[in-house]
Amino acid sequence: MSTFSLILQALAGKTSDLFRHPRTVGGAPASQSDTRNMTGPNLNDLRGEIDRLDDELIALLIRRARLAAEVAPLKAGLGTPMLRPGREAEVLRRLVAMSGNGFDPLTVVRVWREIMSAALRVQGRFSVAVCAPEGGATCWSLARGQYGTSTPMTGASGPAQAIAAVAEGRADVAVVPFPSVEETDPWWRLLLGDGAPRVVARLPVAEGLEPEVGMTAGLAVAAMAPEASSDDRSLIAIELAQSLSRAGITTACGDAGLTLRHSAGLGGGGTTFIVEVDGFLKPADAVLNRLRTALGDGVRDVVVVGAYAVPLRLTGTAGT
Repeated sequence: MSTFSLILQALAGKTSDLFRHPRTVGGAPASQSDTRNMTGPNLNDLRGEIDRLDDELIALLIRRARLAAEVAPLKAGLGTPMLRPGREAEVLRRLVAMSGNGFDPLTVVRVWREIMSAALRVQGRFSVAVCAPEGGATCWSLARGQYGTSTPMTGASGPAQAIAAVAEGRADVAVVPFPSVEETDPWWRLLLGDGAPRVVARLPVAEGLEPEVGMTAGLAVAAMAPEASSDDRSLIAIELAQSLSRAGITTACGDAGLTLRHSAGLGGGGTTFIVEVDGFLKPADAVLNRLRTALGDGVRDVVVVGAYAVPLRLTGTAGT
């Protein structure tokens, strides 16, 4: 049984299999008392078993941290980024499905976001630049929810400053607001150049985890290529020579065969836009040429500036 499965089973209280069969923690066999008949346990028995499960959880977390530390040099040798947003999304989907109706799926996501963030810190230096304009709504809660309560974070006066921290190597991730329909700061222009950072995650990663304070939706930007997770959306930045309405952008996306989820532009229109569409797009995908054609002669640039896993939908039936 995997470390993930053992931790989730302990958290959910699904311990019947553990009682029927000898358990091991760190390779040591379970004691005879662990396999006793649990018919009619008293309060002390239950508390004692909870304490033992807590001990097992800590042992498993330590074991997981050691494995994460061993992964770090292997990633470096293969040239693999330390951050794996696509894999993280796939892991969360699997664990939420495992939880079924036995444990609150939102809690599963929160717990594993902390565990994953701790693993990143074990593997090496990891820090986050957070969009936190003075006197305005900030991304602090979004950043903490995604990257943990103990991860080093610094505030930035705006999206451009947060992204610059990543581009200059002063931070590993920037957390910025999700573009609004009538954006006043088209920060995505900073992602247009070759070698520029890319959007790699949408925050929060699950519906129902929106912060009560500050921005309720955001994006994570990192100096790496996006990673597919099998259920993704992409962001395309569009630069035009002539002004176009959002309705015109919607029509062009439809003509290109793209399923548009969201569009934003400077003041709601103009010559610069960012659109969210279904699917994981790569820079050379043919659909981008179709979009250029649909936009007409006035198009200057059409660039995939990021992609990310679709946020989990946990409202209603657990595990959906």
